[in-house]
Amino acid sequence: MIDYTKINSETWNSWAEDGFVYTLPISHEEYEKTTADNFVVRLTPCITVPHEWFGELKGKKILGLASGGGQQMPVLSKLGAECTVFDYSDKQLEADRMVSEREGYNIEIIKGDMSKPLPFENESFDVIINRHGDFNATELYRLLKRGGIFITEQVGGDNDRDLVEMVLPNTEKPFPHLNLKEQKKVFEDAGFDIVEQAEAFRPIKFYDVGAFVWFARIIEWEFPEFSVDKCFEHLLEMQKKIDEKGCVEGTIHRYLIVAKNRFPYAYYSKMQKRQYRSLA
Repeated sequence: MIDYTKINSETWNSWAEDGFVYTLPISHEEYEKTTADNFVVRLTPCITVPHEWFGELKGKKILGLASGGGQQMPVLSKLGAECTVFDYSDKQLEADRMVSEREGYNIEIIKGDMSKPLPFENESFDVIINRHGDFNATELYRLLKRGGIFITEQVGGDNDRDLVEMVLPNTEKPFPHLNLKEQKKVFEDAGFDIVEQAEAFRPIKFYDVGAFVWFARIIEWEFPEFSVDKCFEHLLEMQKKIDEKGCVEGTIHRYLIVAKNRFPYAYYSKMQKRQYRSLA
């Protein structure tokens, strides 16, 4: 069985060493420019999180789940939030540690597996943010205070599928359930109200087969057992398409959910138990 958590950790460590965009901590200049009226938090490379999703940040307790890298937490800390970052990548956590020491603010830094119960008390956080990381919706509800917000942007199950078919035909989807419709229901079943939602399919283009080979190798969960030798004939066909059309094009799949819990966890937990008894 594939250990996706281990692969994910190793991949992010590797990306951090290579200077991938999601692993570059903010500069001192960017930190200094951050104010309540002028701040940028990104869950995607191009789109910033609207300020109103956070509300007043001063004094809020925020958990950055799979949000290491020294990008979001420094901004939220500068604005007065009490931040905790929880990640499985040593390199990403080290980036947050480096920025906090450079700028002189406190942050709790924890390494752990997001697919398991998280080491926090009930109703510990006002806001939880997450980017491309694993989570359990029921566990998130437990951690949020009444009216707490969870904000996530995720890679969908149809991500790069057309590219996968080009080189590894008939490969099963590793995460077919990752789409807005199914995940929205998961959150609603866990007790959340969905306050914002979006799903997008966008083109991704490769103008060079070598670039594609690098891409396929670094996301092995989408391209399992990919190698140049194994996929050589398919790569030749890909090169022909590039020669004819100038590029090969695939499709990226992303979805965003902003969810708000309805009741305090203790109350909601009791309510669920009553429902289960009535069904027994």
